Amino acid sequence: MKNILIYSVLVAVSLQSRIFADDAKSYEWGALTNKVQMSISLVNGSNEIKLGEPVNLLIQFGNITTNETFLAHYSNGGGPCQGLSFVITDPSNTDVSPVYPKGYQAFSFAHFRVPPNQTNGFKFNLDSLCNSGFLQRFDKIGTYKILAMQEGQFVGTNQVFFTVISNPLYVTAVPDKR
Repeated sequence: MKNILIYSVLVAVSLQSRIFADDAKSYEWGALTNKVQMSISLVNGSNEIKLGEPVNLLIQFGNITTNETFLAHYSNGGGPCQGLSFVITDPSNTDVSPVYPKGYQAFSFAHFRVPPNQTNGFKFNLDSLCNSGFLQRFDKIGTYKILAMQEGQFVGTNQVFFTVISNPLYVTAVPDKR
């Protein structure tokens, strides 16, 4: 019995390191929550934007379970939808997180799945929140801190929702010297 337990732990560690081995070179991951991790980065791989430039995020999820698929929804039309949210501080350390009117619900949304032992993600343009009036533009020179949270669940018998929190992303806005 002891050998089976040791073997199970070794397999789990091996699977986790194999899943994230390639991604670890490119992405920083948030804390593991119910065997799911979340990563945010700029699509262009940089940590710098020019003032007025769109803030396009690459949001990735890693699922280290061996038999459960992670399922979540997000708004692709600006605004909240079943769980994707952001905490953002500006260069003066002021909270500039998106603010939504009470009861607001986006009507345009997408869902995604992350099968067992795989990663999956999507691109998200933070300017969609700016254009909708829910978020101030990234218009101050300096470093912003962005944290993303995604509510989701495993498909199947376990239908309990839980929230996965990303790594903090530090994005520096610099003047456009064109």
